[in-house]
Amino acid sequence: MTLDLSLFDTPDGKQELAKQLTYAAQHVGFFYVKNFGISQEEVDRQFALGREFYDLPLEEKLKYHNLEDLHNGEYNGYRPAGLRKYV
Repeated sequence: MTLDLSLFDTPDGKQELAKQLTYAAQHVGFFYVKNFGISQEEVDRQFALGREFYDLPLEEKLKYHNLEDLHNGEYNGYRPAGLRKYV
């Protein structure tokens, strides 16, 4: 399913997008977003930065890990795989 953010500022656009998002989350399991105002070049650059970071050695990535924030529900920074426990 694709959500078109160009609807956001149209009459009833926010409500329509909310319905679509709810449906996608509850019935489809994922969604794409288009017309969000960021160029493909900027999107590609962010993916490239992510690849560069995850290609770093674990020791370097752990410099960006803050366990205290993770326990407090904050998820900024690096989280090593397998750290989170599911109930």
